[in-house]
Amino acid sequence: MLELFQDREPSGSVACANNNDAALLKRLARNDPGAAADVNKLTQAATSNMRRTSSDSKAKATRFEAQRDHSEEHHRGFQLAEGAFQIAIVLASVAIVARLIPLALVSGGLGLLGLALLLDGFLIFVKLH
Repeated sequence: MLELFQDREPSGSVACANNNDAALLKRLARNDPGAAADVNKLTQAATSNMRRTSSDSKAKATRFEAQRDHSEEHHRGFQLAEGAFQIAIVLASVAIVARLIPLALVSGGLGLLGLALLLDGFLIFVKLH
């Protein structure tokens, strides 16, 4: 009867079974004395498979969290650079229309700050929080 539940994986290993298979096998083979051993094999295989999968999932989750945090550090720099560039563009437009040289200089300064923040977004010189 155990062979019915081993067909799910090409290798035919017992490790492919899960607790539902063990419960179903237990119900189907109540009068079969060899079925109890098969049920125990399925249950043990499912338990060890779940433990292995759980530890693998925790390790993956930890790696993904670290990657997310690192990406968030880059993202902050890019957001600040974007804001500085947008304000610099608006100030430059106003400076051109109003013919104000000091405002154009402020706009240029903000543009340079945006460039510095953009480089910081790539290289993370300073941690921005």
